[in-house]
Amino acid sequence: KKGVLIIGSGNMVHNLGMAEQIRFPGITDRPFDILRSADLFVLSSHAEGFPNALAEAMACGLPVISTRFGGAADDIITNGVDGVLVPPGNPEALADSMVHLMTDSDERARLGDRALKIVERFSMGKVLSMWEEAVSKVTGSHPDHFPSER
Repeated sequence: KKGVLIIGSGNMVHNLGMAEQIRFPGITDRPFDILRSADLFVLSSHAEGFPNALAEAMACGLPVISTRFGGAADDIITNGVDGVLVPPGNPEALADSMVHLMTDSDERARLGDRALKIVERFSMGKVLSMWEEAVSKVTGSHPDHFPSER
């Protein structure tokens, strides 16, 4: 059954009479099953640290739309290349981007293919190298002196 699936919980949908179109199944311990069956992922946050859900959606090859909630959004998404960024607090821009991607399967496929590169950009080896570099700058130690568990 097609429609909108929102992970989490909410009652406004019932008050608006949209329970047939929008489903709130609650919290899940199987997000990847849901992500792999989705056509589009939207993160409409006003504030986030590092949004794992966004990175996980991209790793599943989903086209993503996210509000530009802070530095992490720009670190994860290159607007128009591997996802779409919209200003926070601008529901019109979010809705326009959603309608555009829901109606343009070629653009969804292009963004989804490019989103997969997040797996390389945030691989364990790359992230550990970034941490090692940051620690070496602060301590003056060379990364070769750090114990390696890789």
